[in-house]
Amino acid sequence: MEEVGKILKEQRVKLGLTLDDIYEKTKITPIKVKAIENGDISFFKHELSYLKFYIQYYARSLDIPYEDLEESLNNALDSYSDTILIKRDEKKIVSNENIQRRMDKNKERYNVNNKFPLQQKKRRFDISSIVLVLLMIVVAALLVYGFVEFVIPMINRNPVVEIPNVPEVPDPPVDNDNNEPIVNVVPENNDNEEPAVVDITEVNHQIGSSLTLDVNLNGIEDARFKIETGSDTWLRFSINGQPTSNPLDTVYVSGSSVELRLDAATQQNVSLRVGTMVNNKFFINDQPIAIPEESVNHPSGFTITLNLIGE
Repeated sequence: MEEVGKILKEQRVKLGLTLDDIYEKTKITPIKVKAIENGDISFFKHELSYLKFYIQYYARSLDIPYEDLEESLNNALDSYSDTILIKRDEKKIVSNENIQRRMDKNKERYNVNNKFPLQQKKRRFDISSIVLVLLMIVVAALLVYGFVEFVIPMINRNPVVEIPNVPEVPDPPVDNDNNEPIVNVVPENNDNEEPAVVDITEVNHQIGSSLTLDVNLNGIEDARFKIETGSDTWLRFSINGQPTSNPLDTVYVSGSSVELRLDAATQQNVSLRVGTMVNNKFFINDQPIAIPEESVNHPSGFTITLNLIGE
C-alpha cells in the first residue's frame, strides 16, 4: 500500500496539484487522499471494500492507468485481511481460555457445596413435601368454601330482566303549505380533482457527466428527490451549490433508498453526485426521472441537477 501511495503522491506533486485540487476532481476528501498517499490502509478499515474505488478515481485524475497499481493494491489488501483474521483468532483463543477458567472456578464451588451429608438433603426434601401437601389441602378447602358460599346461590337465583327505556323520537317538521315533511338534503361531495403532478423538463445533458432538469412542483409541499441504488455507490447531495450532511455524504450499499425533501421556497436548485450510475433509479415522489440512454448505466461519476419551480 505504501508503494501505491508513493506513486500517486509523486505524480500529484509532479503535476503541481494540491489535496484540494484532487478533491475538486474526484470528490475524495483531503484526509482520505492523505491516508492513501501515506499507505495507511487501516484508516479505511470500516470501508475497506470501497478503497479500490477511491484509488481508481484518484489514479484516473492523475492520468495513471489503474492496472499499473492493481496488483500491488490487491496484495496489500490481502495482507491486511490476513492480519485482521490472525488477530481475531488470537482474541478468540484468549476469550475461550477465560471462559474455561471461569467454568473451572464454578465447578470447584459446586463441588464444595455438594459436600453436605446426603441424609440432611433427604430430610429437607421430606419437609418440603409435607409443606407442599398442606398448602394444597388449604387451597382445596378455600375453593370448596367459595363454591358453596358464592357460586351455588348465584346459580339458584332467579334472573332479573330489565326493560330499557326507549326514548321517544319526535316527528319530523312539516311544511304547512304542502303538508309534507321537510327533508334536509346533504349535498354530495363531487370533488374529483386529480392530485398535482410534477412537471420535469430536460435542460441539458452531458453524456457520462451530468443531467440538468427544470422541475415544476406545481405547489406540492412534500415533494422528495429519491434514489434507489442498484449497486454500491458514493452519494453526495447539495442545496443551492452547498453540500448537505442530511443525507450523509458517504458510500451506500446496493438496495439503499436515500431521499432529500424538496422546497421550492428555499431551494433554487438541488444536485446529486453519484459514484456510479449502474442500475440506479431516480424519482421525484413516486414519479420516475428518465435518464438518457447514453448515461443510464455510466460506470463512474455523474451529477443530476434539479432547478426547482414552485408554481
